[in-house]
Amino acid sequence: RRQRQMCIRDRYQRFSQQLQQTSVHSGRGSKTALVRKFVKQHPTFQIGDVCKALPTISREQIRVVLRTLRDDKLIEAQGKGRNARWKKVTNKTGHGA
Repeated sequence: RRQRQMCIRDRYQRFSQQLQQTSVHSGRGSKTALVRKFVKQHPTFQIGDVCKALPTISREQIRVVLRTLRDDKLIEAQGKGRNARWKKVTNKTGHGA
């Protein structure tokens, strides 16, 4: 039980540090904001890249955010499954999401 408490505390501290480094405020929507910021900074990526960069955010939460961005036509998947790569969609003016 003690180890579990330490693990949870360590994860919270890592998450808190990530928020401070990205100038995203903690609270509702902060994990989504971190994933969106990652996407904005990387023209192409895989889900695994996001998981490694943001280990305090679950893979399922990352998928939810990516689905939303896809539905908003800001990113698109190239391929399917484990090897799928995501890329930002550029609009008519040549600027990405």
